[in-house]
Amino acid sequence: MKKEVIIDIKSANIYGRDKEETVILKGDYIHEDSNYIENTSITIKDEENNLEEYPLNINGYNLKLFTGKFSNDKKDDIYIYGETGGSSGYAIASVYRYDNGELLEGFNSEVFSEKYKCISKYLDKYTIEVNCLAAEKRYILNIENIEKKYLNEIYNMDGKIITNDDPIVSYINKIDLIVNLEDKLINLLVYQTIKGINDNNILGEVDSVISLKDNEIKVLNKYITNKGENISISTRTNNLKENILSQLPKDSTFINLNKFGGSNGLINRDIDGDGNDEILCGYKSNGTQYLSIFRESQDKIIYLDTIIGEGYDISDLIIAKLKPKSNNNIIIGWRIGSIWSVLDILEFKENKFNKLLKGDKINYSKVEIIEFEDRRSGISDIALWSHETGEAYKVQIYSFRGENLEKTFKYDRQYFEKVEEYYRNLIDRTRETPQYLYYLIDAEYRSGKKKEALENINKALKHPRPYPSIEELKRLRKRIGN
Repeated sequence: MKKEVIIDIKSANIYGRDKEETVILKGDYIHEDSNYIENTSITIKDEENNLEEYPLNINGYNLKLFTGKFSNDKKDDIYIYGETGGSSGYAIASVYRYDNGELLEGFNSEVFSEKYKCISKYLDKYTIEVNCLAAEKRYILNIENIEKKYLNEIYNMDGKIITNDDPIVSYINKIDLIVNLEDKLINLLVYQTIKGINDNNILGEVDSVISLKDNEIKVLNKYITNKGENISISTRTNNLKENILSQLPKDSTFINLNKFGGSNGLINRDIDGDGNDEILCGYKSNGTQYLSIFRESQDKIIYLDTIIGEGYDISDLIIAKLKPKSNNNIIIGWRIGSIWSVLDILEFKENKFNKLLKGDKINYSKVEIIEFEDRRSGISDIALWSHETGEAYKVQIYSFRGENLEKTFKYDRQYFEKVEEYYRNLIDRTRETPQYLYYLIDAEYRSGKKKEALENINKALKHPRPYPSIEELKRLRKRIGN
């Protein structure tokens, strides 16, 4: 059953009277376990509690409300942002201004994508042409750095086109807000991807800076860029990378490790504690992921070892000390789904990788490395967040005991204060569903707040659909009360 809820609330000067009004974004959740919202509306309430309500033609996931000065510096505009969801999803964004009893739409991401459409086509010699019609601009982009398996579906060995398809410039899939330093108004920086053979084959990006000043949409700047997530074989100019690449399989494509603290796509760290840095390199070959380690010695790059990964991307790569009497370990997550990764923990000793996890695979959604106060010698533990329902996660801390990674509850009181805060903020941001209340109860109990947990259990038992069940809540109440 659909139920209208308050999604977000902001205070802003909407009427331009030097006073702030309350702006309320409302909508219907179609399912309690989904973040999809429809039948949205904006309610504006002044200081005398007078209400004006305006229905919106916006449906989507994870809708958010923001207010700020987009069109002029006299009063605030209303910005709604969300997403359509799905692997090929795009951004939902609209900017509204209040004008004499009307809420007027000054920007709509879907309308912009259609009006300012860009078309693209492949050219010989590993390039594409992007023609932005309304802007009357034409761009040429070199794409020879994309994965070789895609390149081979587009071009022959001589760089001639062999496909009848054209690349596609997507609708807007991301928006950043930036402030113009001259007039202090907020501009939109919108991103559109250029897709090739399929949704995973990203050739580049069309970026546009948009002004809404004086209620007029104006594209201030537009440029084309490569995303740079993968650095391919044909663009190697760095000697270090050339040396590493020459020791990898011929079809290898580097995985950029910069987002994990690396530089130039690689990670240089002393892993084995000998005082000299090793070089970590991630790459893909024949559809499989690998992590290799090298060392630089006397101007030579020496190959040391490689491990085989899983999935299609690296979601996490953290270097930390997890075991007593040990050097740094490598914690790596192999992305196997949109919110799931497989955990690997590596030890590097005597120039060889050693996988420390034995037995069943450990799947997780988020990972955090924590050094608790009573730990000595910089030893860290691992907190894994595993998706359960909606935005709720099962959280578990792991420590090494000898050679085995095992669950530990020793640090629950310290860590679950953070988990409790996460669920309180989640409930404030969305709504108090029976599911989120249950996970809040669990966090309160494990952080030592028995009184608060019992109060929320009693509240949960009164709900028409208690989660996970009346019996489980009663068992939990009995356990907490003892």
